[in-house]
Amino acid sequence: MATVQLLPSEALARLVLRTTRRKEMIEWYKTVLGAQALYQNDFIAFMTYDDDVHHRIALAAVPGLVEKPKRSAGLDHLAFFYSTLGAWIANYERLKTLRIIPKVSIHHVDHVAVLSRPRRQRHRPVNR
Repeated sequence: MATVQLLPSEALARLVLRTTRRKEMIEWYKTVLGAQALYQNDFIAFMTYDDDVHHRIALAAVPGLVEKPKRSAGLDHLAFFYSTLGAWIANYERLKTLRIIPKVSIHHVDHVAVLSRPRRQRHRPVNR
């Protein structure tokens, strides 16, 4: 039996999130990542923050959505890569002046992460 070699993805291509707070999330990604909305309407926004001319993030306000109940399954962590620790720290300091403040910091041996509470819990989420 032949073995098929695994070819891992080089990067995350797209992220699509359903939300009840599309406008707030658009502003959050603009602030945190410097993202721009390539296209948006009352239902969806397609955003990018790098050289991707299509989109990296889509935020969809699907009618009838409800906020996620506590202790329910779903996405809780999303991280973004910075090429140097200096760039990461500079962005941390920039966000701190905007009152986007981490709740938890984690050192994963080969990288550093900070996590914050959602805005409705007094802080905005920060995942880097």
